[in-house]
Amino acid sequence: MSGFQTRIEQAKARERLLIGEMEARGWTVWQWEPIPDDARDHLVHRRMELPLRWWPDIFAIKGDDATLIDAKGILAPNAAIEANAAWTYEDIARSLCPVLVFWQTPTGDWIGCNAAHLGEWTEHDPLPGTSKGSGTPWYRIPAEWMRPIDLVLDLLTGDAVIDMSDYSSESGFPR
Repeated sequence: MSGFQTRIEQAKARERLLIGEMEARGWTVWQWEPIPDDARDHLVHRRMELPLRWWPDIFAIKGDDATLIDAKGILAPNAAIEANAAWTYEDIARSLCPVLVFWQTPTGDWIGCNAAHLGEWTEHDPLPGTSKGSGTPWYRIPAEWMRPIDLVLDLLTGDAVIDMSDYSSESGFPR
């Protein structure tokens, strides 16, 4: 199996785990793949950058709330997101619906944030790509911006009760 195929299989496994977590919390969830794996592999090898390549792979609804979700793995104290994905999430969040990004911690817990605040990420130049992953430029997401899955979902649906005095009014991130 190629490195790309291995990453896809790992990503799908994470998505299935996150879908289970969302369903356990009362969300109706679909795994949505706008580009089939074999086409995705072709795009990667040809270095073609179609916006659909960067769309989140999970769609969820609960009541009147709808969101697209991307499930990531976390390998370090901080998380990372590819620049093309961040820019695509910004566009989706502005024009369609909220985008949530969750990372699985080494302990199996899910932490994340709402991509509506991607301006916090993308106002700076991305870091250069490496041979790991897709090789595209990326942004480091500070761990202190992450929240437990239940809080992220409650903030989205308006069910959260939180003292916001410790958070920036513009981004919802810690001061």
